[in-house]
Amino acid sequence: MSVKRVGIIGYGQLGKFLKEQLEKDSRFVVIKIWNRTIHPDASILPLSCLDVENISFDFPTVNYITAIFSEKCVDLVIEVAHPSVVSSFGVLILKHADLFIGSSTALADNVLYDALKHSATASNRRLFVPTGAFWGSRDIQKMANLGTLKGLTITMIRHPSSLRLEAPLKELNEKARISDSAVVLYDGPVRALCFLAPNGVNTVACAAIAAHSL
Repeated sequence: MSVKRVGIIGYGQLGKFLKEQLEKDSRFVVIKIWNRTIHPDASILPLSCLDVENISFDFPTVNYITAIFSEKCVDLVIEVAHPSVVSSFGVLILKHADLFIGSSTALADNVLYDALKHSATASNRRLFVPTGAFWGSRDIQKMANLGTLKGLTITMIRHPSSLRLEAPLKELNEKARISDSAVVLYDGPVRALCFLAPNGVNTVACAAIAAHSL
């Protein structure tokens, strides 16, 4: 059985959890970790080291035989950091490895979405988007594939303190903090919401991707 070599971008709570879980599974080995901020552990690399040399053997100083046994070869990169990481490094990663995007709100950018699809196709790589807490995603995707999906409405209820938002939702959320009743912060298309709440609506973004025919 071949072991899949994994790199993780983002070493917060989720990144640490993924590392712990993957280390329990003999099918995977975590060989690279990158983080947006400088980490006291020297083995946790900064994003400036998220480059070809640290992803693939397809680099001038590394020959094929060396690469087979080298920790430089990453089969799968898991991103759980921030949408900006997908925007900055997604195309590069897909030229050399499969990519698992945790920050699915990044895909609301049509130009980036098309660029990632093109890079994956051209390099014969796979691009994964997790369903997360979105139960029934495959059923919705099947309906979209068959052309039978007529609409999709998602309601998300969150405590104001759990949200990190951009203006103007940020200001509305501050008012909601001192309100005794529920406050509607947004009602509209998912694509626009992804730019206003890039860290908080990844599950909603996954739903929009599944409902691709709408």
